[in-house]
Amino acid sequence: EHYVEVCTTSHLRESLLRKLHGLSAHIDILDHIGTLYKYEIDNRLPCWPVMRHFIRGVLNPNFTFRFTDAQTNAIQEEQAHLEDRSANEFGQIVKEIAMKNPGFESSDICRVETVRKVYAGLRVQSSQLPPAESLDERWALYRKVQVDLLATFDYVRSYDGTGFRRSAEKRAHDQIGFRICIVGALAGGLATRDKMMSRYFRTICPTGRLVQ
Repeated sequence: EHYVEVCTTSHLRESLLRKLHGLSAHIDILDHIGTLYKYEIDNRLPCWPVMRHFIRGVLNPNFTFRFTDAQTNAIQEEQAHLEDRSANEFGQIVKEIAMKNPGFESSDICRVETVRKVYAGLRVQSSQLPPAESLDERWALYRKVQVDLLATFDYVRSYDGTGFRRSAEKRAHDQIGFRICIVGALAGGLATRDKMMSRYFRTICPTGRLVQ
């Protein structure tokens, strides 16, 4: 998903691969983010370090890069993965977070107790889910709640009483950015020129490395 996001044309793809090849002879991709949540729920352990979930691949120096079968399957599964919320569904989550947590500020998002409180209030009552007191910055579920809180802070300010002053297309695109920020925070680094993703990453991972 993230690879496709920055490589919409063959020209851009070749340019990106040329730069990546200057850094390393290998390029690794991450399976869809839902696998991180599933790992944490199934094992009740944080997915960190996130690199252990990478699918290893080789970058062709002649720029005729081809995904491995495992990587191709991961991308196809991502496209059909039902855990990704639609823009309308996320709007409902935003309203619920805002209603249950009135008066919260963006500065609270780095407070562990704030994130755990919101998670505890939203999590489906199920013994299969990790308890709130277990979560910290090493968990994808924790990072997800942080991003949801930041998005809530932004979206609520754009709510006019009947809907959000953001197009459905923009809100759907935001979902991609949110997932990239979650992975970036888990990895401790992010390379992007997107202003929203840069701001989100700096907020939830202030000690991480941001390349713009």
